[in-house]
Amino acid sequence: MKREVYKSLRTISHEEPLGPGGPLCAGCGGQLSLRLFHKALGENVIFVNGASCSTLLATYPFTPLNSSWIYTAMACAPAGAQGVRDALDILKRKNRLPPEKDRKVVVLTGDGAAQDIGLQSTMAAIHRGLDFYYLCYDNESYGNTGFQTSASTPYGARTSTEPITPRSPHGSVHGRRDLFEIWRVQKPPYLATISAAYPLDLSEKVYRASQHYGPKLFIAHSPCPPGWEIDPEWSVDIARAAVETGIWPLKEAIHGEVAHTHIPRKFEPVENYLNRQGRFRHLFEPQRDEETIAHIQNTVNEYWKSALGAPLLHPPPRAGEERGGALRSRRLFCSPLHAEEVSPRPNNEERTMENIFAFADELGPIKIIHLYDPKNRLKAVVVVDNIARGPSVGGIRMASDVSTEEAFRLARAMTMKNSAANLPHGGGKSVIFGDPKMDLAKKEQLIRAFARAIRDLIEYIPGPDMGTDERCMAWIHDEIGRAVGLPPEIGGIPLDEIGATGSGLRASVEAAMKYCTFDLKGARVVVQGFGSVGKHAARFLGEKGTVLVAASDSRGTIFNPKGIDVGRLIALKNSGKGVTDYANGERLDIDAVIDIDCEIWIPAARPDVIHKNNVHRLKTKLVPQGANIPFTAEAERILHEKGTLVIPDFIANAGGVICASVEYHGGTQSQAFQTIEEKIRANTDEVLANAKKSGTLPRQAAIEMAESRVRKAMQYSRA
Repeated sequence: MKREVYKSLRTISHEEPLGPGGPLCAGCGGQLSLRLFHKALGENVIFVNGASCSTLLATYPFTPLNSSWIYTAMACAPAGAQGVRDALDILKRKNRLPPEKDRKVVVLTGDGAAQDIGLQSTMAAIHRGLDFYYLCYDNESYGNTGFQTSASTPYGARTSTEPITPRSPHGSVHGRRDLFEIWRVQKPPYLATISAAYPLDLSEKVYRASQHYGPKLFIAHSPCPPGWEIDPEWSVDIARAAVETGIWPLKEAIHGEVAHTHIPRKFEPVENYLNRQGRFRHLFEPQRDEETIAHIQNTVNEYWKSALGAPLLHPPPRAGEERGGALRSRRLFCSPLHAEEVSPRPNNEERTMENIFAFADELGPIKIIHLYDPKNRLKAVVVVDNIARGPSVGGIRMASDVSTEEAFRLARAMTMKNSAANLPHGGGKSVIFGDPKMDLAKKEQLIRAFARAIRDLIEYIPGPDMGTDERCMAWIHDEIGRAVGLPPEIGGIPLDEIGATGSGLRASVEAAMKYCTFDLKGARVVVQGFGSVGKHAARFLGEKGTVLVAASDSRGTIFNPKGIDVGRLIALKNSGKGVTDYANGERLDIDAVIDIDCEIWIPAARPDVIHKNNVHRLKTKLVPQGANIPFTAEAERILHEKGTLVIPDFIANAGGVICASVEYHGGTQSQAFQTIEEKIRANTDEVLANAKKSGTLPRQAAIEMAESRVRKAMQYSRA
């Protein structure tokens, strides 16, 4: 994970959210994590605390926190958070709470509540999509009641309810339950493990979570000096040893897709972590328990073997075994320190195949290809959906949180988009797992490796998308002679530079005016995602007399009801700054862009930014979708019932692929603009007219139009 905000310790806030003299134990790992977590969250926080050690932190009427605190029973903290969140939203709807003063709602519990009695309440909150943070400080026991065994207690540990006896000399034999995986299966927007020993990793994850709406869940490794029988001064060292031995993986999951954010360069043996803790002393005194130590070590080895897709290059030795010795292979569906073996479960390959075929229908996809090149650190997915109308065209998206499902949905959108635009192409898409802001030399190496991997996939023509550009396409073209969106120096039409997609959005808006109740001149515009699409859409619409009142990017939102100078804002973005660096406007949170009144609201960022839980906040009359699948189906239905007109993505934002097709077939830039104007105007008018006539959603009318063209083409094709 490349850190965007927290690049050095100096970037962590010096404001102290926790006052001195708190009643928690000296060296408490939970309090260390909470302090850093609160620093990264900033002000305006409401904590909902489930009964745990941390309940002692705020004992009425005293609290060391500079935030609000609500105490609940162990089982129901997320339910309490729902009530707080609902109350805040009601105040916002009544204009009694300005969006910029909204509060972040945080559930704070120990692992006992998270893993056991409070699990049901948390799973329900995740299922509802509650917009909240959840911080579980995991001290691997019921610490405040005498250090009893919890579902987080690791294999081999001694607790007050699992003492060391002649009949039970090995400590806990149950192994910890994998809370990360239990939560991950519901695909919350953000989930991460953290450690106070890695403050930059922790702080960056809080920032990354803040970019998402919905449940944001954290599990903090939290050494407990009295329960673990360690010196309070050792807490951070013990926490660091847990990570460097591989026992506590630092990772995140965005919508269910897992990435490890720290991989030790040289894994230490697990006994470097175990032998400093009194709860594991029986493994070393009066004699070494080789079997239990080896079991713990092997479990860690197996986890990382699975996580990295191959055996560790330098796996830590088992107790009594020299480095380089053979490791016994045993399939474990678990995380470090899990004891149970569950071989009846399907293996990773079987689960992957099940997920792939879940996407299939009568239109496609004809191919889903997973690419892995460990030498070049390439992990990618290519989806070729349908080629009945011709070879598939689709962009390459690079991000750390992409997924196979996202690639398929985007490929299907390209099938619909190319068909709706009546282009001689099918739909495809590829995603590369990686940070698009990585070092340029590393990015070139990665892109060229991807190009070589798809050399023989002749039915797929790659183009630029989020995280890639014309330079990337030039590298691909140099490798395999097949790409669109090339630099003009080698025959391309620079679609991002000229604003092909933004031009198409303008055309769709103009075509939609006869179905709207407002005039284009003077219409207020809000752009969510002021990037290569959003900035040109604002520019082209501004030429028609609209007024940009708000824009957002990954750093925040800028708002000025009197209007924003589009040219100045574009220049600011082109210089590498963010929209909140614009001087003449109010700086708001990223999410505040949803709440701003306007006539035209343009989503131009990621999928699913508007969904059932936030669609009620949108106050606009027309939505030309600049991003691909930016709204969920339910959100579009709700807006349709409210009378808001939504122009579907594959109709409104087809300018880029139309330009790419013109380039691929040898056309010029002027021909591209003319074709974009003609096709998008005609398609928008046809779709909206059919939707009005049939009483259906515009998306349904668009799908019917596009699918009918694909099905007719399929009659003449074997594909």
